[in-house]
Amino acid sequence: MNRVLCLFILNSIIVGLSGGCSVTQILPKQSATSIYQQPERLILINIHSVQRNVSPNIGMGGKPYVSHGNYPIPFSTKKTLEDITQEYALEAIEGWPINALSMYCQVLAVPENVDPHAVLASLNVDDRIAFAQPLHTFTTLTQSTTHDDARYDDPYFETQFEGFQDQVISLHQQFSGDNIKVAIVDTGVDVAHQDLQDQVDLARNFVDTHSEQFVADKHGTAIAGIIAAKPNNQTGIVGIAPNASLMVLKACWYPIASDVANCNSFTLAKALLFALEADADIINLSLSGPDDPLIEKIIEKLVAQGILIIAAEHKNPLRNFPAKLINVISTSSLTAHSQSSDVSAPGNEQLTTAPNNHYDFYSGNSIATAYVSGISALLLQAYPGSNVNNIKQLLSDKTPDPHCITATFLPESRASQCEPR
Repeated sequence: MNRVLCLFILNSIIVGLSGGCSVTQILPKQSATSIYQQPERLILINIHSVQRNVSPNIGMGGKPYVSHGNYPIPFSTKKTLEDITQEYALEAIEGWPINALSMYCQVLAVPENVDPHAVLASLNVDDRIAFAQPLHTFTTLTQSTTHDDARYDDPYFETQFEGFQDQVISLHQQFSGDNIKVAIVDTGVDVAHQDLQDQVDLARNFVDTHSEQFVADKHGTAIAGIIAAKPNNQTGIVGIAPNASLMVLKACWYPIASDVANCNSFTLAKALLFALEADADIINLSLSGPDDPLIEKIIEKLVAQGILIIAAEHKNPLRNFPAKLINVISTSSLTAHSQSSDVSAPGNEQLTTAPNNHYDFYSGNSIATAYVSGISALLLQAYPGSNVNNIKQLLSDKTPDPHCITATFLPESRASQCEPR
């Protein structure tokens, strides 16, 4: 069995066995679907908290007023949270320390007969609280276009890259994403897939303890295949950056009977903070949602650390976060004909990995985002030290690319007739 999958399952078993301890058992017992089935009642508060000596290895989930690892939150913070909960008649759901922002984040439930907006208005003028906000819901942006013959068992490289297979092979001899860490903040991934085994260096679940569902998740599996499917293994497809190191950080889940995965402010925050502490080079966000103060603050921190954020554009401006942020690389599918995204990439009927060693066609801005994340990994290897503005210029063909990386993968750049060195 794949090393990463073994570690992931073992970790899940260990967590499950520790249920008798309120500090070490920090995962919610319910599934994300049950915890967040009434998101309109859930809010986030963030209070300033003195950082304690806590482990840098962020774990998964959280219980009310409990920090990760074996370290309790400061007594003053716990007391403040308890006072706020009682005074406003709120129910504590999950809590999480955000050491990068020197804050503690708490998910709270508002009583059913109380207006959450009124509660938020009161909380935001409470001097004990840095800021309060709704628990926003984010969604993935991919549509499955399943074919009757979707169960593939042959190599499909010849169907990729629109006739530029020779150029891809030549380019991969120089640049294939070596030593570039790409964090996929998404659903889970089938880490044992024949085209993904050995490609995933790390997997974490910030939603629940369901390891079987983790490896059955479609969206993240599709994203991982586009970015870094294993080459030369006589099966399946080839990723754009096949030597990149993938971090799978599950922050999204599938509601019952839905093909669209949901995430929220809290689960995304935990995953993004993990990516920060794990020194990711690129974070793939094939999702979108409403403006979110907490996520925006964390993204500012990530960008300040030199981490590239690649996000899917949404045609609705009210749902176009975080792609709308100036230091995020916004991406759309070529077929979306977007005039506002930083880069357009192939995102229609793209063949990629599916759970249980299958392959399937997927379409949408989510897929285009993964495509750009893979290209960005090659660009970071080819041009070390590049920042978000440098990569934007290269992707948009506004800066010369002597290695012809963008011209190889992006159809709109091929008119330049780039000749690689």
